Amino acid sequence: LLDTKHFRGNYPESVYVEACCLASGENEDASVPLSPSLAVPKFETAEWFPLIPRGRMAPDSEHVYEAEKGQIANAGRPVSHVRVSIYPDGGLSRVRIYGATGLSSSFE
Repeated sequence: LLDTKHFRGNYPESVYVEACCLASGENEDASVPLSPSLAVPKFETAEWFPLIPRGRMAPDSEHVYEAEKGQIANAGRPVSHVRVSIYPDGGLSRVRIYGATGLSSSFE
């Protein structure tokens, strides 16, 4: 769900959603601290793949995408992180990703 509710003049023209899957222990790099208590995830080496291809948004609307309708690419792949890009800029009031957990031993 990509929601532009309440953004009537400042909504993004289009949105692109990508995902990656980083296993436990692979998602943090303690040698590059963001702050004393946080570490930077290894997104530079992650394999990002498209979930929702770049598509137009409408103002003040909920945009719902469903895997069953073929609207989500790579719907069967495991995901640990999601990256949303908005073009050129604008407001999203909500981004919701629904799915089933499929934790394997690499995530324990």
